[in-house]
Amino acid sequence: MNRSEINEVYVANRVKDFKRQAASYDICRKWMRQLEKSNPWLCGDQVKDTGYQHGKAQAEIWRQYMYLRRQMAKVDQLLDRIEEKHGLIARQIVYLQYVEKEKQKVLSEEYGICLRTMQRSIHTWMEDALAYEAK
Repeated sequence: MNRSEINEVYVANRVKDFKRQAASYDICRKWMRQLEKSNPWLCGDQVKDTGYQHGKAQAEIWRQYMYLRRQMAKVDQLLDRIEEKHGLIARQIVYLQYVEKEKQKVLSEEYGICLRTMQRSIHTWMEDALAYEAK
């Protein structure tokens, strides 16, 4: 395998990972809100990604909460890269398709883009954002 083939395989795997993470984004957000509601100590600046030093029960809740935050951050980071390279509209379209599970046909009509053009654009945006990471 040459370098470009390796990069293609890497990007394809990262796209699959992103799709899985994006599909669970809304669930993670709901779970985080539920944890924050039942554990007010999770809200605020004192919650850091460095560890929690209190009882076992709180430590387990903290671990779950931080896992959810990291999962959501992975999606947000890719969306940020897409926005940086291709603009806010690109970010919105990718977010709506993969996180909100909006149909491509609806998105193409809403944004006034031919369906096939939008599909190609999404593919390009995803590859650009992920290939940037691979370099």
